[in-house]
Amino acid sequence: MIEKTQNLPIRILLIEDNPGDSRLIQEMLNDADNFNFKLSIAENLVTGFLSFEESEIDIVLLDLSLPDSYGFQTIIRTREKTINIPIIVLTSLKDETFARKAVQAGAQDYIIKDQIESNSLVRSIYYAIERNKMMLTIESLMGTLQKNDSQLKKIIEKNADL
Repeated sequence: MIEKTQNLPIRILLIEDNPGDSRLIQEMLNDADNFNFKLSIAENLVTGFLSFEESEIDIVLLDLSLPDSYGFQTIIRTREKTINIPIIVLTSLKDETFARKAVQAGAQDYIIKDQIESNSLVRSIYYAIERNKMMLTIESLMGTLQKNDSQLKKIIEKNADL
């Protein structure tokens, strides 16, 4: 993922089938202090998937109740298409157990629609992007460590044979 500066907009894909909710999210993002963003909106999951192929996305705001997907399947299908892109779930469900399961399924955050405030939404977006960057860095470092460990074992085995 490209390192963002304050001059470059955060590219957000909102996958939301309710035009009223889409408008509300857009207004909240517009009202946030010093938040530079570019918002794309998809009304269903398939259209959202096409957006991943057509343009670079920094974060996905994902409704769980779409015409072509519902619930955990929405998160799982989106995670399969957006391996390195953070997802924030937006939903009307006020269920903490479901929220934890959504995060376990691959979402970075879980926000209840009628509890969203402008600056907290933006904060959640920034935090999700940063957490995702940290996770990608950790995964990369783990891969490097495993490779180095494998190489070290080979060297030790060769020296033992001598």
